[in-house]
Formats: sequence, C-alpha cells, structure tokens
Amino acid sequence: MAAMRKEARVVWVAEADRAYGHLLPDASTYSVHDHEVAVSGGAIIVRAIVPTAPSGTGFPVLVYMHGGGWVNGNILADEKKLILLAVRHGMTVVTVDYRLAPENPFPVPVDDCLAAVKWVASHTEWLSVDLRKGFLVMGSSAGGHLAAVIARRARDDAQLRSSPITGQILQVPVTCHPDAYPDRYKDQLLSFDSIVDAPKLSNKTMRWAWDKFQCDPHHLDASPLLGSFEGLPPIFVQVAGMDPLRDEGLLYEKLAQEAGIETKLCIYPGVPHSFETEYHSIQMAKQFNSDLNEGVQWLLHKQV
Repeated sequence: MAAMRKEARVVWVAEADRAYGHLLPDASTYSVHDHEVAVSGGAIIVRAIVPTAPSGTGFPVLVYMHGGGWVNGNILADEKKLILLAVRHGMTVVTVDYRLAPENPFPVPVDDCLAAVKWVASHTEWLSVDLRKGFLVMGSSAGGHLAAVIARRARDDAQLRSSPITGQILQVPVTCHPDAYPDRYKDQLLSFDSIVDAPKLSNKTMRWAWDKFQCDPHHLDASPLLGSFEGLPPIFVQVAGMDPLRDEGLLYEKLAQEAGIETKLCIYPGVPHSFETEYHSIQMAKQFNSDLNEGVQWLLHKQV
C-alpha cells in the first residue's frame, strides 16, 4: 500500500503540474498555512489557502476532500487547482488530509472530514473567513462521496446549524455502493456494470476500493444516495460519460432535484473518470474547469 501511494503521489503531482502549474498566480496573491485538527484517536492536518487581502477581510470558504478511493491521495495532488480557485474567487480553500483506509477504515475518513468542517466553522478568524458569504464543501470521486456525506451530516448536526453548509460541489462522485443499488433505480444505474475497463477507473478497481473501505453498503454514510435529500444545500454535479460512476452522479442530482433541492448538472460525453488533469489539453477538460468556476460562482452568488 505504501509503495502504491508513493507512486500515485508522484504521478498525480506531475499531472497537476502540467495541467495547472503554468496558470498559477503570483505567490504574493495568496498564502498557505497548515493547521492540526484533533480527531478521534489522533490528529489530522488541514491546509488553508488564503487569498491576500487587507486585514479584516472575510472570505467565503470551501472545504475540499481529495479523491483516491479512500485509500490513496493527500493534500498535495490538487493543491495547484485549489490555489487557482482560491485566488480567482476570493475564497479561502481548506483541504483535508483525512486518514486513509484500509488502515483507517469506514467511518474514519468520514469522521475526519466532519471534524475538519467543524474546525473550520469555529476558526473563521484564523482563516479570514466570513461564513455568511458562503460555506461550501467539494470533492472529486471518493472525495465527492465524502463531500456529499458531510453535507448531509452537517444538515443534521447541532453544532453546525448556526453555520450551515451553503453549497456542495460533487465531481464524478461516488454516491452508492453497487451492492446497495435500490431495485427501483437499477434500470437507471447501468454504468457500473456496462463501463467495465474504462481508462482511469474500472469497475474492478472501484470494487477493490470499496473492499478496502470496509463499510456496510447500506449505511447512509457509505451510500448517501439512499438517504433523504430534504434540507440539503444546493448541489453542483459534474459527471463523465465514460465513467463507471456516471449513473450514480446522474441519479443523485435527479433525486435531489425531485426533492426540491437546487441543482446544476454538467455532463462530459465520451471521457473517463477524472479526465480533466491527465488530458488537460483537450477541449472537454477546459470546459470542465470553466464549468467548475461557473459552479462556484453560482453557489457563492446565492449568499449575496
């Protein structure tokens, strides 16, 4: 597992350098700070990217959960993308270095991310944050799963009722364990078994990640698709057409919309899971990032 993580870190950071390195703003326009957050059984690190501004400025905040199938990834791989978001939108971005499975199986990654969100809500001055301007959660792939679960947990959490999550960004998200697909929706959940050997993510690899996560497939913190959508904040969803997870993202957005939740959905036909970094030069990847910026603006403008 350690060797796999080391190799993935090298590859992912190199891909991000190629995709975003040449776009980075001047270092004077932001600062990066690490903070320790107490969690059950230890501590984790969160990294805050704060735009440069006069003292006393309060920014909206976005809490980011990285992907990697709950077993891989860290706060480095997406840092350049998040710097761009922070500076472009005048927004503090906090990325969570949650503990990984299988050493730390379900629900540890979920609980770590919830602890990080609560920490952000109670340390706004440190982070130059004004929650009235926006309190977003975001994640890609397994990070999208974590963001969706945290939005639900925050909705039901007494501590966060006074500082609620105001929007969620779910990029190619995991929303349901395949063994928990509801019978009434199985005709809408075909991609996991029909898109078998796609690049970037196969259903075999996704099954392996689920096994390492060690969750009850029907637990709502494992399969948020099964839960109530009532009272959730607005959702921006991005889905890749050649992704085994495609239909989970589509159905999640559909059920949220049917429950009266404001949603925006962007679909990218013919491209695989998490394509936008490795294939950053294609037009679809540029559209993906442009849509992300529009999605952030859509969610933040709701706080004006």
